[in-house]
Amino acid sequence: AGEDTWDLIRDIGIEHQILKPTNSMTKRFIFSGGRLKQIGLFGLIKTYPEIMLEAFKPTGPPDETVGCFLKRRFGEKFCLEMGDSMVNGIYAGGINTISVRSSSPFSKLKNMEMEYGSVTRAAFTIAVSRALSSLRSLLTSLFTSPLNSKNKP
Repeated sequence: AGEDTWDLIRDIGIEHQILKPTNSMTKRFIFSGGRLKQIGLFGLIKTYPEIMLEAFKPTGPPDETVGCFLKRRFGEKFCLEMGDSMVNGIYAGGINTISVRSSSPFSKLKNMEMEYGSVTRAAFTIAVSRALSSLRSLLTSLFTSPLNSKNKP
């Protein structure tokens, strides 16, 4: 929540009613085929194998509906089951009426596609870049620490 939201919560005195996130809250589920299915990377791949082809699909137009974007990148089943649930849950609007450019988090996915050619490629590139940056910071701190200084007293 934003700072204004927290100010409002404090102003009306309900901060003691706020539930803190727990590890179990990181688990995501979708109701499909008459049952709840946990969503994780391997579950997504098993349920929506077409997402494995995302990196090989061509870049789309600068703007399109969320439905067109998700169907083109991740497949029709993913679009209808996951995308429609997300759009209705976030915006209470139709997947084929909301612009991908004007709706977060979908605009971030579209930006990744436009910059890297695919969402998968972008995620991989960003993850590798962060890992290398962390490694570089660690090595820099190890080799510039006072213990390794040539000017030891």
